[in-house]
Amino acid sequence: MALSDDLRERVVEAVVEGGMSRNAAAKRFGISIASAVRWVARFKAKGEISPAPTGGDRRSGRMRPIAIICSVSFAAGRT
Repeated sequence: MALSDDLRERVVEAVVEGGMSRNAAAKRFGISIASAVRWVARFKAKGEISPAPTGGDRRSGRMRPIAIICSVSFAAGRT
């Protein structure tokens, strides 16, 4: 389960604007150090605090055109 954007904002603000270490921020807000590191890194890299989308099949959209072409080619050879 994703943690709230409000919590993410408070952690990132404490580190970026408040000068707190990621370890200290993690301890203060009761999250893992890894989460604090990821959230700050994501904010610095992309300017976003919200979590990245999860779940779903991201690959099938790229694979579908190839599968259709192969199916059409295979079916054409069977006529």
